[in-house]
Amino acid sequence: MWTPDELGGAECLSSLADGASLELCRSELLNPTIDMTGDGVFDSGRMVEGDTVFLATDRTGDGFADTVTRIGPDGTYEVWQVSESAASGTAQWRLDDGGLLA
Repeated sequence: MWTPDELGGAECLSSLADGASLELCRSELLNPTIDMTGDGVFDSGRMVEGDTVFLATDRTGDGFADTVTRIGPDGTYEVWQVSESAASGTAQWRLDDGGLLA
């Protein structure tokens, strides 16, 4: 279940795939409650789906998530970033980092 007061259109976050078009998954931060950058501005919202936690961050200030961190119940994590494809020039989700939390 996601918290609609923080994120809009977040249903797609659990199925992000490398190279997925930004048009297919664009989560809006409706009421961010977390300051991930430390600048005093709330720029992130959370969503819980089953045993998985998602943290969506707007690093560009346009009101939409461009970084998504997924933390699974087994301690695994993935960090997804929006980046521009060099080949097509379109914005896509890319798996930027992942691993196991210690």
